[in-house]
Amino acid sequence: CEKVCRCYKHAMRNASHAFVPLLPALLQHLSLQFSRQHDAGYIYITAIAVGEYCRGCVYDSTCAPGPLLIEAISAIPDDFFKRFGSPEAFAESPDVVEEYFCLLQKTLQVAPALYFSMASSNRGVASLGRTFVEVVYPACIAALHTSHRDVHKAACQLFLTLVTIAEGRGSREDGEGETRLRRAALGEIRN
Repeated sequence: CEKVCRCYKHAMRNASHAFVPLLPALLQHLSLQFSRQHDAGYIYITAIAVGEYCRGCVYDSTCAPGPLLIEAISAIPDDFFKRFGSPEAFAESPDVVEEYFCLLQKTLQVAPALYFSMASSNRGVASLGRTFVEVVYPACIAALHTSHRDVHKAACQLFLTLVTIAEGRGSREDGEGETRLRRAALGEIRN
């Protein structure tokens, strides 16, 4: 898996926009493989895709290829939380846990509109019978109880990015889009 994922990463970074037509098939493949093997590499490559192709999705969750990436990101939590639903399970596969929280943090950092769209619609967690906030943030806190420094860092980075957006630090513009993002972040924190 690692060598194939490395190949995907270099292809996305070097081919840039020429790789976009291949994204639907790749993201579907990554979601399917993660559901079968629960390997961190599949989540990592999804995070690379977010970083490479969502730079324009700061204020608009419908920007291309935003909906495609929301679908890919939303496919992960159901399998993730069924397999890794406790601190004990986190400790057994810290690399997968770390990559999942890194994926969420990357999405929040690069494309907050996508993140808040996914969180407000409870995509990926509806089958668990709870909301995104009820699933993801307690899991982040539980991750802090594992004895793995990189898992701690990923969980803390997710919270730090959320607070940074809520406070308006590092804002890209001072307009209506920024105000909506700050309100969404504050709503997530309050819940």
